Amino acid sequence: MEAAAGLMHLYRATGDEEYLYRARLWAAWYFGNCLMPDGWPRGKFYLYQQQPDDFAGKFFQAGGAHVFYYLWKATGWSEYLDKGALTLVDGLLRRFVREDGVIVTGSDDAHHGTKDAREAGVAVNDDGAGTAILVAYAATGGQRYLDAAVRYGEYLVRQEAPELWAALGGRMLFLYDLARAAGDKRFAKWADGQIETLLERQQMDTEDPLARGGFIGEDEPTDGYFGGQGAEYVVNRPTAYSALALMRYLGEITGPYYGTDRWDVSVEAPVESPAVWGIIPE
Repeated sequence: MEAAAGLMHLYRATGDEEYLYRARLWAAWYFGNCLMPDGWPRGKFYLYQQQPDDFAGKFFQAGGAHVFYYLWKATGWSEYLDKGALTLVDGLLRRFVREDGVIVTGSDDAHHGTKDAREAGVAVNDDGAGTAILVAYAATGGQRYLDAAVRYGEYLVRQEAPELWAALGGRMLFLYDLARAAGDKRFAKWADGQIETLLERQQMDTEDPLARGGFIGEDEPTDGYFGGQGAEYVVNRPTAYSALALMRYLGEITGPYYGTDRWDVSVEAPVESPAVWGIIPE
């Protein structure tokens, strides 16, 4: 899903139909192979054996809803919205969202926060699921989607900075978009208040040129690297989320990016334009 999103961003920025064609090939494969009978996706697809239900009960599949939103915006084909984005978001709300808006994980892994989170079973790192709810609102205008996103945002702003390295940047991006969608600055204010924490994680004084500018650390077990602690590693996932959050904070970003209403922003828009990153009018 993330690779297909990259293709859609490249298409939006360049207009090269090859990127759109390849993303549509992926979507056709996904619809044909990955959806279970109730419409919820498998987390893994096995080419040469029967399909076990690995990851079938995991919330983070919904984090790919924005890819289908981009495909729908680019083509107007309703199946991308109805069978893709809205199926994922509706499944998320039905399966994994409590009445108070909190996303529960349905998993038991450190990357999403189940084991060590302050509240067991809550998704500390939502892997884009919050953004998915806003995608459904942006596409349909459905009040229930905005209400669900606001309830989730209200939970988040009562929390301290998340414990997981990958979570903070993504949470900030969601809250900035929520502030714009809901017309409520308190969500953006919480995100603004995390900037110093975010900057503390960036490697600036290191003598290692491969690490300089990156953000620590790794939430997954480090056995696959060289062992040790997660804070000893600079990892692409928190680095990408954090860099986007900084650009969102500064407003120095143009065109589409990982978010909800960004698709329609001109790729030539000046960085000072309020439309670029959603400054809420006074």
